[in-house]
Amino acid sequence: MTKINLFILTLLLTVLCACGSTKVILDDRFNPNLKPAYVDFVDYYWWGLKGRPSVSLQTVCMDQKPYAFQRVRTGEDITIGVFTLGIYLPATVRVWCGD
Repeated sequence: MTKINLFILTLLLTVLCACGSTKVILDDRFNPNLKPAYVDFVDYYWWGLKGRPSVSLQTVCMDQKPYAFQRVRTGEDITIGVFTLGIYLPATVRVWCGD
């Protein structure tokens, strides 16, 4: 494989895997230095085009108020996507709950 082909392949995989990070702060008391109350994977398929995973903040936080949630693709998620050629592309979900 030539260097230009390898560069194009790397660029293509980076573009396909790197898009998609969401963070929503629901309360002013949110402290990003605190450990999230909930961390899990959500499943996407076919380079993120299929799949509508959801996480219920009410179920996760129960009687606490949700402070923030985040969906991000970590290095581990991207590595899994690269090894499966984008057929399976997980994302990490984090939820912070209040008192």
